[in-house]
Amino acid sequence: MTAGALEVLEPGLLTTVQDAGRVGWEHLGVPHAGACDRWALAVANALLDNPADAAALEMTLVGPTLRARGSCAIALGGADLGAEVVRTGVRLAPGTTHTLREGDVLRFPGGGRGMRGYLAVPGGFDVPPVLGSRSTYLAARLGGMDGRALEAGDVLAAATAAGDEIGTRVWPDRPSLEPDGDPVLRVVDGPDAADLPDVLDALLGATWVVDEGSDRTGVRLHPGDGGPIPDVGQLVSRPVTWGAIQVPPSGAPIVLGADHQTVGGYVVPSVVITADLPVLAQLRPGSPVGFVRVSMGDAIAALRDRSETFGRAADRTRGERLWHDLWLNTAG
Repeated sequence: MTAGALEVLEPGLLTTVQDAGRVGWEHLGVPHAGACDRWALAVANALLDNPADAAALEMTLVGPTLRARGSCAIALGGADLGAEVVRTGVRLAPGTTHTLREGDVLRFPGGGRGMRGYLAVPGGFDVPPVLGSRSTYLAARLGGMDGRALEAGDVLAAATAAGDEIGTRVWPDRPSLEPDGDPVLRVVDGPDAADLPDVLDALLGATWVVDEGSDRTGVRLHPGDGGPIPDVGQLVSRPVTWGAIQVPPSGAPIVLGADHQTVGGYVVPSVVITADLPVLAQLRPGSPVGFVRVSMGDAIAALRDRSETFGRAADRTRGERLWHDLWLNTAG
């Protein structure tokens, strides 16, 4: 049995190849990159018995239109972007598998909730690794399909062929961590929390709105109630991490994302906990969001709970890698 492939007919709003990211290159200014929502990436991969960090497609709001070249098994995770097989009219939900037949066209017109959906194939997409990862870092044109978003005419092959045992699988738990109501992200104190308590209080005491200028580098926020945080100036640049909440002179916070810069000179009063980064990844422009302060112990317990929840679901779908392994092995 040969591995299937997908031809891109329309690329969607922003579709890139992403895995769990690249580690160990921050000293050269190369960020982690990788999937913004590693929970959703791991769900899609577990449904196909892939390694949890295998390369998949990350689709943003409106996904691509794809045509199957040969028979190709797929699995979906993350946001519901309206996936539909055009020939049959069958709708595919996140957290499910499906086998596309030769010539089948799959489209993702958008709609529903959430920001990013993920499409996995057996063994992951077969693109060359760059600095140890297949993830696309757009700013430096590294990885994926020549370091860029997908374009019409691209053909992406699965690394392996799917056996008949894949069949139809359904993730037995939530395939996405999107909250039912307005999201409240848990944060721990950042490096400037003790020195600038007024900045921390202003951040925690307000409701914020996701700005349209948000991207993979960071989620930009503007006030939903109250005013911006007062200008506290800038600092000497220092290393920053995924989830760090920077406060620039404008007073409009920026929550750093997967493609964040490796150093920055803005004040950092708080950092979103690792367990809530998948929630951050699914925030759409216009969405309200708040923050609540927790202890480091609470943050560790939340990550452990996420890991155990994923492990139980993965065991029931024959997935072999735990979501927790992604964070232990690729934290950057």
